[in-house]
Amino acid sequence: MNLQFLDVASPTVVLEDISYLQSILSLKWVKMRVVKDIHKLKKYLEQFDYLSYSKNKTHANDDDFDDLLESAIKTYQLNFHLNSNRALDTETVSKMMMPRYGVADIINGTRVNVVSPVAGAFQTWAANTYFRFSRIYNYRDTNITIGFQRRDHGDGNPFEDPGGTIAHAFAPTIGRFNYDADETWSVSARPGNMHLETIALHEIRHLLGLSHNSIENAIMYPSIAERTSKRLDRDDIE
Repeated sequence: MNLQFLDVASPTVVLEDISYLQSILSLKWVKMRVVKDIHKLKKYLEQFDYLSYSKNKTHANDDDFDDLLESAIKTYQLNFHLNSNRALDTETVSKMMMPRYGVADIINGTRVNVVSPVAGAFQTWAANTYFRFSRIYNYRDTNITIGFQRRDHGDGNPFEDPGGTIAHAFAPTIGRFNYDADETWSVSARPGNMHLETIALHEIRHLLGLSHNSIENAIMYPSIAERTSKRLDRDDIE
């Protein structure tokens, strides 16, 4: 069986109305300055986790160029190796106007390369089963899609506060695998973090239509503690 998976991304996202970006080129940050349509930029930066108003919603939906937005623009510039001048200059705005994948670049404040650990998990299953997986970039042609989602994200299985359900996957023919974006994730097993590849190993088996088992050392044991790294157990593949 040959399954395909998207590059750890949800559908390509294109800003519906990008004309407002043209009007704010070269705008320097001025605290509390009101800028027409800047709330649209806030939504864009929130979508990709550069900006969060979860602790202070005062300016979440207004057009004030506040200090949180300034910080988010700088983080965006640093992530894309742009001049981190906190200004909406031509280079920064041009990058924002490009079509892109929908997965957040920043997860809980940390830049994370999620492709390598997830690809590693698929390779592990391929090495221990007859399944074969191919990485592709056309969302419409995928059998499996992978992403980070929050709360109620439309699949009937909403995530809750951190520490509950950390990820879920749906067996064929649905083929969706979602991490909870509100958890703290890492490519290594660190205190306070969930291990991306270990969780991927678990959820991929669900994607293949298989369920939990009661062997605590197995990857398919139904619960896992933070900082835990696992490989496949004999019970997972027999």
